[in-house]
Amino acid sequence: GTVGDNIARASGVIAAAGGGAWNLIQSQTASSSTYIEFTTQITSTYDVYKIFLTNVHHSGDADSALFQFRQSGSYLTYDYRYAVARVVDSSSTVDAAISQSAAHILLNRDATGSATGEGYSMEITIWDPLGTDNYKKIHYNGANINHDGTIKHELGAGAWVVSTLDNTAAMDGVKIFTSAGNIASGTFAIYGLAKS
Repeated sequence: GTVGDNIARASGVIAAAGGGAWNLIQSQTASSSTYIEFTTQITSTYDVYKIFLTNVHHSGDADSALFQFRQSGSYLTYDYRYAVARVVDSSSTVDAAISQSAAHILLNRDATGSATGEGYSMEITIWDPLGTDNYKKIHYNGANINHDGTIKHELGAGAWVVSTLDNTAAMDGVKIFTSAGNIASGTFAIYGLAKS
């Protein structure tokens, strides 16, 4: 047909949907929340997940966003490695923060602000959290208006890598929280990538 034509069918499906789609699993809205977590949403249905953080505001000024994995029902609070960099609108310098042994993965190199208009939006990719042959890792990318009102491009990667033992066991949940205060508002949506 041509643009504007409609196809009608009395019943049934015209064609099966193609594979490779991102499927929304759950969306949560923060409201003075200590943390946002996704646990029952991580299943063998998907190997790759994305979490979209949209229009997130913290209650505390100069407050950082943090990430942890959950294993066997408990959140892991040690041996995280991360590298996160920021590009600032007021400087051509790329500034980075790294750790080889932290209690969490730092999601924003520069702490966000709590004033009107300050906050961040971000995309986090999680690869194969239920796999048992790899260290669990994430990649993240976002825009942050920090506590002095400047725009930052935040880009990073992190993993849980235990230095004293080869723990590649499955992860059954993730948590996003703050370094102080709480998550005042924002939307957190998790998607899974269809396998076929």
